[in-house]
Amino acid sequence: AAGLSGGLMAALLAAVAYVPAVHLLGGAVPTYTPLEQTLEIITYLAVAALAGLLVERAHRAQASEGRTALRRRAAEVRSEWLSGVVHLSEGLAHELRKPLGGIQRALDTLTEGLSPTSPRSEIAAEGLSEVRCLDRVLSDFLSFAAPREPKLSPFEPIALLEEVSKELAEEASENGVNLVADPGEVDLKAIGDQELLRQALGNLARNAIEATQSGGEVVLQICLDECSGGEPGRLVFEVLDTGHGVPRELGDSIYEPYVTGREEGRGLGLPVAALIVRLHGGLLTHEPAPDGGTIFRFDLAAEG
Repeated sequence: AAGLSGGLMAALLAAVAYVPAVHLLGGAVPTYTPLEQTLEIITYLAVAALAGLLVERAHRAQASEGRTALRRRAAEVRSEWLSGVVHLSEGLAHELRKPLGGIQRALDTLTEGLSPTSPRSEIAAEGLSEVRCLDRVLSDFLSFAAPREPKLSPFEPIALLEEVSKELAEEASENGVNLVADPGEVDLKAIGDQELLRQALGNLARNAIEATQSGGEVVLQICLDECSGGEPGRLVFEVLDTGHGVPRELGDSIYEPYVTGREEGRGLGLPVAALIVRLHGGLLTHEPAPDGGTIFRFDLAAEG
């Protein structure tokens, strides 16, 4: 036996063997008083218990180290596997983009010379819309699976709003949604990667447009962080829509991949936006708008 129980057992056996040894050896063994003999036996037991505890602790430490090593190795294997999956997914996404580009060019060619009211023109337009949708899905997937490090530099936040507003103007018009860019009176520069933030803000604005019924409105706006009760010296970007709002039961799960409150939702726009914001040291949040709809909000550091 090992450990505490083994040490105590060995000490008890030694104590039991001690009594007959005294009688057999006679005068060869020094004579002790009963109290001294009792104290000696107690000392044996204490030393044995201490030795047993030390041995048991050593065994536990070795077992713990073994389990830790196994967990570390399992984590390494999982990390290697995930890295391989990400690499494979990136290659697959890039390969899919090639035929999508060919399909888009073919559809563009088919629409040349056709009347806008022609059934073929309408079919081609629908096909082009689906191709663009697939291309966005692939872009979001690549951004989420293998995000790049932001290249931080000062930029004009008003220019960012104008870029996103211009990029989505046609889509908003097709959905009958009034898209408004309202930079307010903020005259500070933001610190961040403008290209990545354009993607994040664009995803938020596109989701807002798709969630808003015809005749509704989507507003892109900027204010200082004091407007939302946060720390001063930071810029807040807000996307406000007049849609039906985010289902309450979904909560923050909407920032997880492929969780969406709409049947036509792709489930990657918000997770990608949230990831980009986190890479900039911010946090993407949402809350119900006072007059219905939803407000999505994130903050960035301001220059100076």
